[in-house]
Amino acid sequence: MNIHLLTNQNNTIGSKITYDLQSGHYSNLKIIVAYAKNSAISKIYEDLSTFINKGGKLEAIIGIDQKITSYQALINLSKFTKDKLFVHHDKGAITFHPKMYLFGNQAIENVYIGSSNLTSGGLYTNFEANVNILLDSSNNAQQFQQEVTNYWQQLLKDKNTKQANKDFIHTLFTNGALSDENNNKEFKKIIQSLNKLPFESRKRTVKLPENSIHATVPSPLLTAHFAMSLSNFDVSSKSQDPVLLIPITALKANPNFWNWPNSFTLSGANFPQYYTSSTIKVNKQVFKNQIVRFYFYEKKREFRLQCEAIKRNGASQDIILIKKNNTNTAEYDIQLVRKTAATYPKLLAKLKTRASKQKMYGYF
Repeated sequence: MNIHLLTNQNNTIGSKITYDLQSGHYSNLKIIVAYAKNSAISKIYEDLSTFINKGGKLEAIIGIDQKITSYQALINLSKFTKDKLFVHHDKGAITFHPKMYLFGNQAIENVYIGSSNLTSGGLYTNFEANVNILLDSSNNAQQFQQEVTNYWQQLLKDKNTKQANKDFIHTLFTNGALSDENNNKEFKKIIQSLNKLPFESRKRTVKLPENSIHATVPSPLLTAHFAMSLSNFDVSSKSQDPVLLIPITALKANPNFWNWPNSFTLSGANFPQYYTSSTIKVNKQVFKNQIVRFYFYEKKREFRLQCEAIKRNGASQDIILIKKNNTNTAEYDIQLVRKTAATYPKLLAKLKTRASKQKMYGYF
């Protein structure tokens, strides 16, 4: 066996994968990674295209834990894998975390194993450590080859490994399991809390490959509106807490609309909660830059929206209309629609799901 260490300073794994795809030595590539991003696939897209067009076969098992794998990555991988794209997720505390790239023909001949996910950072710029193992006919190599093959087969047979066609990928995204790389926050904004700590930024030492223009994947069109009739509880003046109850069935039907659960953090009282900016319209008044809070109250199994303006001004059977717009100024537009409003009958017809005697809701 031939064994080499690959780091971000010494033969990046990304450059080695490109070489192997272009070499003509292999007809099969199997990928097992915890996370996949289009930031990486766009850099090897043309190499993958050429590999497939020359008869190569790509298979992949991708983890979707922690909403790191993106919709765009899976859509592009599905173009190359046909029906051989799989995703893996465990609902419990177990994380799917392997990183392996397996080249071969009739059998696996060339193995990359280490820390690199299928992301731009993982392939090119992060501090990573990977081992490249070129197999030969020795007993040790043949034994290792069999172990790797068995591992691949075990993962394919695992009950939490699911085939991922385009419809299932869309379902994963709608249910909040995948990220959208077209709407990601800048990394610097995400880690701005580290700015005052004694760490230095480094200049990139690796020249990154160009992104392929063919790798662009638009964000899917998702449900943009939620409407719900208000119950007596939602508008009660007796309650000091300005909360409205959103049915649990509504949360389960479209968690991505509410950014559940990935954007939620635990409050001091251990409630999963999410604060966000909204524009609220009541009658002819518009309240801009209003902070609203979504939270899950475990004790009563209730999903709640704290919104003072709707709570104090609404009446039973009025409708709350929520539009998700993802702008920089307000993530949601929230409007109180009175029973006497001209738009009320048309909106009421969209509330097709009954949650209780007083409450109906609908997405559209």
